Amino acid sequence: MNPDYAPPATLPALLRALLTTSHERHWDMRQLVSGLPREALDWRPAPEAASPGGLALHIVDVELYVARLAAGIEGPWAGENGSRMDESADCEELLAAIDAADQQLKEALAGLTAERLESSGPDGEGTLGEALAGDLDHSAMHYGHLQLTRHLWEASHPDWESGYIHWR
Repeated sequence: MNPDYAPPATLPALLRALLTTSHERHWDMRQLVSGLPREALDWRPAPEAASPGGLALHIVDVELYVARLAAGIEGPWAGENGSRMDESADCEELLAAIDAADQQLKEALAGLTAERLESSGPDGEGTLGEALAGDLDHSAMHYGHLQLTRHLWEASHPDWESGYIHWR
């Protein structure tokens, strides 16, 4: 993943902003899972809470849905709430999943037109643009959960030398 990504200058400002913030989120997600042992990726701060790995997989699942929705190949969300949060993956699997979601989201969002964004949303209420923004906001919320869960794991493992320094 290229840290110096810049969206196409020909896109409308809002799409460029969505692409930039999604890229930055993916870049940081890579840092959040990189170098952690499997036990940390599967760790839950409480019995009903999600693990860092489960949160990353859920974010990727939502963003792949956004990419399919933007590309016009999917309708209303057919998954279950909290999809993939109970799954487990190692660091390499998570990095590959994050990279794949990043690429697919960039391709799909870069292909959107103003007319497509104004078209009806997947549930028939609101516009496609509103649906995409809502789902990306949902991903951003869970990204915050991922950051916090990583910090909680590190706090519960004081001998761990953290390589993650974003926003500390």
